[in-house]
Amino acid sequence: KAATIIQWRLKQVGIRVNIRILEWSTFINEFIDKRRFEAVLLGWAIGMDADQYDIWHSSKTKEKEFNFISYADPEVDRLLEEGRRTFDTEKRKKAYYRIQEILAEDVPYVFLYVPDALPIVHKRFKGIAPSPIGIGYNLPKWHVPKEQQKNKLQP
Repeated sequence: KAATIIQWRLKQVGIRVNIRILEWSTFINEFIDKRRFEAVLLGWAIGMDADQYDIWHSSKTKEKEFNFISYADPEVDRLLEEGRRTFDTEKRKKAYYRIQEILAEDVPYVFLYVPDALPIVHKRFKGIAPSPIGIGYNLPKWHVPKEQQKNKLQP
């Protein structure tokens, strides 16, 4: 739907867009890895750690790597490296905030939206602590109490 909306809006200003929907491995192997695209509509999902070295560092532009747009900025590289080298939360936060400022200025991607989600989990699961960053951040702590387990493995 997003591609269709973008196509329609760009047509209104005289830009023709052809939408191609491809099988995933063909898309990656023949288009992303070979840099055969003018625009791509994709979604990113990152983990809890703010480190985005693999996405933005200029050394990660080879085939099968995530910086497939070949983004390169010496300050972003330095900040990504700095963020990886310290456990000091405040230093990491400062580095990663600055990276976000640079990306907002450079606009290597146009970030369209963050989709809403309505996760549903059976009431037997305990240890879930929803937060502003989502429900799955503490997944390793989720559990079903032994007395409520339905398929108990025998030792």
